[in-house]
Amino acid sequence: MPIRVEWDTEEQLALRYTYPYEWNWKDFEEASTLAWQLIEQHSAAVCEIIELPDRFAIPDDIFSHLRHIGSQRHPRSVTLVVVGLPPIAESLYQTFSRIYPHLARGYWLANSLPEARLIVQERLKEFAA
Repeated sequence: MPIRVEWDTEEQLALRYTYPYEWNWKDFEEASTLAWQLIEQHSAAVCEIIELPDRFAIPDDIFSHLRHIGSQRHPRSVTLVVVGLPPIAESLYQTFSRIYPHLARGYWLANSLPEARLIVQERLKEFAA
């Protein structure tokens, strides 16, 4: 099942990626390509929200993809907020943050979609200042 990519709101302040229970690296690449195209059509800075299901399977070989994941963001993407990170994935995030601190600076964690939207608003205000 593919990863759904769409503008989170009509104002197009953030792209939202909705992950299914199972996904693979091909799904990830396709979602990244679509996101890049959507951001290219937008002239302002944007944020990205990753919405995870309550449970999901992490594809094999995650550690070899961490650097690629972190460096693949569009230059106009100022923040990426992850919603609903389960404990195992939160551990992966902590590892990623230690290995690639310069890439992790633009990442935030949220417990809900409304919280993620508040982070997006704050980050865009900071970016515009």
